[in-house]
Parts: sequence; structure tokens; C-alpha cells
Amino acid sequence: MNFLTATMQLPLHDIVDEHHVSWWPLAFGWWLLLAVVLLSLVLLTLWGRRAQQHRRRARSVEALLQAPANSISDVNLRLKQVLLLKYPRAELANLNAKAWQQRLAAELPEQKRDAFSEQLAPYIDLQYQSHTQAMVQAYQAVAMDWWAMVRPHFVKGRRHV
Repeated sequence: MNFLTATMQLPLHDIVDEHHVSWWPLAFGWWLLLAVVLLSLVLLTLWGRRAQQHRRRARSVEALLQAPANSISDVNLRLKQVLLLKYPRAELANLNAKAWQQRLAAELPEQKRDAFSEQLAPYIDLQYQSHTQAMVQAYQAVAMDWWAMVRPHFVKGRRHV
């Protein structure tokens, strides 16, 4: 028996065209790609919500610090409200003038702390003394400068409120 006659007697099936191949069930690679796409969509959504929350919080802090204040104590109270976003109340409640100045300076990058402490020093002593509205506005400008320097680094160590 030769080879040609032996192969003709084997029960072979017809060749299947491409259009008859089913796409379901998906191969493992497609499932993996689908999982990666879904996971990235979920992560992008969560990241977007978190970024929106941080932007909203920053706008509210800026509005709080820019609102007209009647006294230096009002500005200090607003600064404490900002720091309450990051620290527990017990840590900020009983700070005296010098400790308050150090706490505000501690939020800044190290190279800016000394200059800010010098800028803040005249206003810390005026808290319980008589002062003009011009002094309050100047202190409010110092508070806004502090927020401008602190804002990029402020959310990194933020506790959940």
C-alpha cells in the first residue's frame, strides 16, 4: 500500500473558513486586557474625584482666608480652622503665641521658615493689643502668603476629616 492511498482512507474533516470561527469564549489575553481597562477606568474616576475634592477644599480655604476680618484674632481663628483639616483639635487648641508661630512655620518648606517667622512676628504680639484695620489687612495678607506657600504640600499629610 502506498502513502497516497493510505491518507485518502483516513477520516479527515473539511477545512474551516475564517468566518466560521467563533469569537466567544474570549482568549485569556482579551480577558486580561478587559480587566486592565476596567481597573484603569475605576482608578481614573477615583483620582478625579479626589482631585476635585482637593480643589474644592482649596477654594473654600482661600475664600475663608480672604473674607474680611475684624481683628487679628479672627485671622488666627481662620488659620486654626485651616490647620484643623490636617491636625486634631487637641494638638492646636492650647498653643500660645510662640508655639502658634512655630506651628505655622513648621508647615512651610525649610528654606522659607525663617523669613516667614520674621514676617509673622510683629502680628503675633498684637493679638491681645489694640490694632488698626490696616494691621488686620496686612496680617491677612501674611496669612494668604502662608497659604500660597503651604497649599502644594498641605494635602500630603492630611488626616481624614
